[in-house]
Amino acid sequence: MANTETANKIPCATLTLTCISLCHSCISIDGEYKGISVDEVTLLEAVRKVKNFPYFVDRDSQTIEMSDKTKFTVLKVNDFTAERRAMSIVV
Repeated sequence: MANTETANKIPCATLTLTCISLCHSCISIDGEYKGISVDEVTLLEAVRKVKNFPYFVDRDSQTIEMSDKTKFTVLKVNDFTAERRAMSIVV
């Protein structure tokens, strides 16, 4: 979001579901999510069940594709570490 005015027009639920769809280390194989974290897979499956909401379809090292054909460019991935206890991605 470029500014607060724009961010305030988007419901928190939409932003949350979008973040879940983008910030993970899973891949999609034949429409099924695979990942080392059961939590990530479960969250992605839950987002896919939300009616009329674009969900994660596929990714490679440079892009993330959503079901509505929107593509996000991956700028940086900070892998999970025991120190940080988190994974993050900049798109």
